Amino acid sequence: MASPEGTPLLGVVADPWRREIFTAIRGGGAHLNGTPVRAADHTTLTGHVFLTEWAAHAHWPGMDHLLTELAARHCTVRVMGSTALSLAQVAAGRASATAIGEFHPVDGLPALLIATEAGAVALPELPAYDEPLLLTASGVAEEAAELWSTIPPTAPGN
Repeated sequence: MASPEGTPLLGVVADPWRREIFTAIRGGGAHLNGTPVRAADHTTLTGHVFLTEWAAHAHWPGMDHLLTELAARHCTVRVMGSTALSLAQVAAGRASATAIGEFHPVDGLPALLIATEAGAVALPELPAYDEPLLLTASGVAEEAAELWSTIPPTAPGN
């Protein structure tokens, strides 16, 4: 559910394999199976989990550059196979950040609300269709944004 301006008001994401339901109402915090959740309190990306997703089953422009930079920081990089679940993992504090190469509101808007209600930071705050999204725990937002800004808009092989 979204406001007339497109801002999400209610978010629900189900992960049936883990028997988890993530929920949020704007201004009411985020919950996992009814228990409040918060994004991780990490202060660096180094050594932590970073999630990403394929864009239409392929690398998105700049993805290889990002993966190289994350490897240099000894990050564990995972692909959940779902934008919604990747964003929800940041909300639950299981990952420090996630990068989505092409944001699609139908897949990601509910989880984006859940994550921001859990204290995560979204860049941009409300991405347009097919626009990239960086979502981070607040303590790593500055480092992640700096890394994000170094990603070339197009890269060879992407």
